[in-house]
Amino acid sequence: MPTNTDAVREFHREIDGLNQAVPKLIASFRNTIAISLEGEIKDNWPVDTGFSRAAWHIAPEPAQDIANPGGAVSGDALFSSSFPDDPFAPVYVACGANYAQFIEYGTRHQAARLVATNAVQRVEQQADAIFARLVAEEGF
Repeated sequence: MPTNTDAVREFHREIDGLNQAVPKLIASFRNTIAISLEGEIKDNWPVDTGFSRAAWHIAPEPAQDIANPGGAVSGDALFSSSFPDDPFAPVYVACGANYAQFIEYGTRHQAARLVATNAVQRVEQQADAIFARLVAEEGF
């Protein structure tokens, strides 16, 4: 028959497990959302030469947006080393083409396309389903 001490030890083991599992789940959710958003944008971004579509990337810092698109991350790696180690740190989906804002928001000669804006809305609508799938995969 388990004693109170055994029950307390088991409770502490469960808490320790959650302390490891929850940050992993949060990082996986953040990375999945970023990869989904990048994919939505690239799938719908207009193409002339293909440079600006190819310049969309996931960056660990906002300073890597236009100045350094070399921070690009493959959409296949949810836990790539290019994502921050801190599961609570933000990531940024950005375009390294300095004219991307004109495609997105338009100019006085060209209408706004709002590709990224619409992609954000689509991914936001999928967020609950993505989170539920990840929670189920982790066995919560």
